[in-house]
Amino acid sequence: MRLVFNRQNITISASIAIMLMLATIVSNNSYAITGVLDRSAAKKPNLFCENIDTETAKITDKMTSLSDKLTLAWTDQDQQVETRFQKIETEVAAKRTQAETNLNSNFAKLEAKATTDSQKQAVQDYEIAVRDAISVRRTAFDLARQTFQDSVKEQVALKRSTVLNQQDAFKSSVDSAIIAAKASCLDDGASTTVRTTYQTAMKAARDTFQSNRTKDNSVKNQIQTFATTRNNAFKSAKETFKASLETAKLALQQAFGEDKASI
Repeated sequence: MRLVFNRQNITISASIAIMLMLATIVSNNSYAITGVLDRSAAKKPNLFCENIDTETAKITDKMTSLSDKLTLAWTDQDQQVETRFQKIETEVAAKRTQAETNLNSNFAKLEAKATTDSQKQAVQDYEIAVRDAISVRRTAFDLARQTFQDSVKEQVALKRSTVLNQQDAFKSSVDSAIIAAKASCLDDGASTTVRTTYQTAMKAARDTFQSNRTKDNSVKNQIQTFATTRNNAFKSAKETFKASLETAKLALQQAFGEDKASI
């Protein structure tokens, strides 16, 4: 009789890495923000100061809206990821339950073939060895999956912290440019240098933000590294299990002697 043991590992599809890519402020939005006031004063520079309160209010409202959308996107991502992880654990539990049923059935058939005391003892030893090997493998798989999930969540948290810091820095730069422009308008509202200075400050804020966002794009690669580590742990656990099973089977076959072909 050939005993069959179902594999207990369930890997995460490539889509999980894509799903975990963080939602960020789209670079085009920063262009839109800095362009609102610029366009309003393109033809008549003196209108820049006349419209500055209304137009800068639009900018701050736009930034608040983008921040709110970012928070909602992250909340949605968290729900999707948690649902995905929970689905994996449910599938693992279901497969293990079925494997346990099959294992008990196979053991019952094996016990029925044992006729001598030595064979019966060998079967008992074999069952213990197999269950121990399964337990070791399951523990290794569980640890690998949990480590992967924890690592992903930690990396996402770190990424989001970076994004929030970048967002705060961008907002601070924009606020400073607006404050400086309003102060200059009070001093000399007709000067074309007010608008030029404002445009330069806003462009610098935008360029710095976009540069930081471009440099900070490692989440997908990090998650892939975590997945590789997890898969290597799965592979090692399976190899250890296979070796333990072969040793147990050899001892069982020796106990059955000439009757080993029947097991």
